[in-house]
Amino acid sequence: MKQKYCILSMALIALAGLIFSGCGSGGNQVTVSGQVVENGQPIPVPNYEEGVNNVALVFVPLDESGEMKDEAAHGANASEDGKFTVTGNMGNGIPPGKYRVAVRMTSMSKDGMASDDAWKGKYGPTSSPFVFDISSSTKDLKIDLAEAPKS
Repeated sequence: MKQKYCILSMALIALAGLIFSGCGSGGNQVTVSGQVVENGQPIPVPNYEEGVNNVALVFVPLDESGEMKDEAAHGANASEDGKFTVTGNMGNGIPPGKYRVAVRMTSMSKDGMASDDAWKGKYGPTSSPFVFDISSSTKDLKIDLAEAPKS
């Protein structure tokens, strides 16, 4: 049963990539790691179970003006302590550039249906205040929901 939820979770991340699909830019790819916290503490996820009840992230590429690019988004799930690693859709990193990071708390019902986002889209792909310039020198991102920049 857990495998079914993991497959569904990965399918949702892949769907996000398809929504923003297109050709990625060339150059060196970057593997991005970090942690989602609130007031410096890992996000409490009720009944945490990877791929079932967890925090999902989607890195949405932006152009110079901050508008969404017509390129693939990249997703990851945070572990129970809020840590995540984004390895890109092909597993070799994501292109350097500016990204809006969408953060969503999800849970699955017993019939495999995803619940609504616990934050009701506050940190969605178009509304999230978390924007980062990702480069080869990006080492560790800290996404503190309590210190969300005002948009």
